Amino acid sequence: MQKYRIFLIVIVLLSVIIFPITFYLIKNQNYSEQISQGKDEIEVLIKASIDLKRIWQSGDLDSLWKNHDLGCVDLLGDPFQTKDSYLRCNPDFIQCYFEHLDKIYQPHLTVSHKNIKQKVYLNRFKNKKYYQLLTKSTYLGKSIPYYGIMVELALQNNLKNRLRFILEDACSEVLLPQRIYAFGPMPKDHRKDWKWDNFNRSIFIDKHLVSNRDIREWIDQDPNIHLAYWGADSMQLSDPATTLKISEMRKYCHFRGKELLAAHVFDAATFLPMDMSNPRPNVIIRSPWSYSKVSKEGFLYRAQTDENYEVTKTDCTYAFTADCLKYFKYQNYNDWALSFVGISGSLGGYMEVFENISHPDQNLKASSFYFPASSSVHRLANRSYWDGVGFDQNNFKFSEGVDINNLRGLKLKVAFRCMRYGAK
Repeated sequence: MQKYRIFLIVIVLLSVIIFPITFYLIKNQNYSEQISQGKDEIEVLIKASIDLKRIWQSGDLDSLWKNHDLGCVDLLGDPFQTKDSYLRCNPDFIQCYFEHLDKIYQPHLTVSHKNIKQKVYLNRFKNKKYYQLLTKSTYLGKSIPYYGIMVELALQNNLKNRLRFILEDACSEVLLPQRIYAFGPMPKDHRKDWKWDNFNRSIFIDKHLVSNRDIREWIDQDPNIHLAYWGADSMQLSDPATTLKISEMRKYCHFRGKELLAAHVFDAATFLPMDMSNPRPNVIIRSPWSYSKVSKEGFLYRAQTDENYEVTKTDCTYAFTADCLKYFKYQNYNDWALSFVGISGSLGGYMEVFENISHPDQNLKASSFYFPASSSVHRLANRSYWDGVGFDQNNFKFSEGVDINNLRGLKLKVAFRCMRYGAK
């Protein structure tokens, strides 16, 4: 009997010891499985975010928009009147792309993880958009980019596990190289040259002119904005915005965390350096053409010295002048008249206004499709004046010797772009 009691006591003691250990091991195993599952889910969301970033930065890789498969004319305009670069880092393309998927099945990205394909969904925000717009002027904080969108991804089998992240605009700017630059036309006496430098300063410049889509987005963010002349009816969204007063242009650039492009920065971005390897030249020799280091060569030189010169289609890619309108229409977001840093429209195209504090009566790049290639306006730093208020001929003052007879009765168009200082 005593042995039986001892046996029972041993059994009870073992049960007291073994049960907690077993429970701990099972609980610890479940916890480890949860950690492993959570890690896998995070990895899947990160992979999906990389795929979404690729779509954001690359645009219409599958030619869905070009082939009219997306059907977002109200958001993006006519695909045959612009270039693919218009869709890169464009929030409206993200909206259009996933709205197209929504008509077929719930919008998602397919991610392969550990040889298993998983669906990751792009969630909508309260405004029914697949993104939330972020700018420096509308949100505070060091982590907020000057312009970008916030998106939210969720897993198919666990909609509570979400990933919010920011897609920053990495498509629309160029960085001005740090070096010594000159401002204005080259003087006869180099000692009187106006020089400046941007050492230890980062200056970012818009590649392309501000578009009608950009202005519409600005107005959508702030319904209190009322522009004097701009209207959204019957306009190509990718075309440059050309009916804003200069005060309105400044306000738009501020909305994007930037400022209106300065004349001396435009000169720096368009005059072709004679020696890129030397950032500290003592004398800055420069050609009046953005495409050549030699002043007495190129089609503009020939057109301005030979009255019989016939402008070709190829010439138009270096400077889109009035002669080019017989071949094709000018398009924004192209690589025509590309400068050495990568900004388009350095010569020809649309007239463009700048900030010019030192010479306020020289704030306009008149080189445009309003003038033939033979006109002297088609030279870098050959600037005219716009009062920034109206678009009739009497609101402009062109440089001496420029024939303006063909401008009578026209409502002239003036475009602009922005710039910013600081770290990207």
